[in-house]
Amino acid sequence: TAYEIPLRLVGSEMCIRDRNKAASLFNQVDKDQDKKISREEHDHSSLSSYGVPFEKFDVDEDQYISWEEYKSQMEESHNIGGKKV
Repeated sequence: TAYEIPLRLVGSEMCIRDRNKAASLFNQVDKDQDKKISREEHDHSSLSSYGVPFEKFDVDEDQYISWEEYKSQMEESHNIGGKKV
């Protein structure tokens, strides 16, 4: 018997999974655990290979990516047509 899985649930689960991965990756890159990623930390990480350009995430241009900036950009990148997926 096949079960139907509503797309909204799949999208919701994907967002939870991606958010957890994002938090884990942020913490791995934040070597000094000061809740922000410096350009040096960014450049010595694999974030660029994940399509995370420093300039896009450093919204306030203070040369650091805060968790709030990072989270906001990740949420925005998962927002399609006004709905989070």
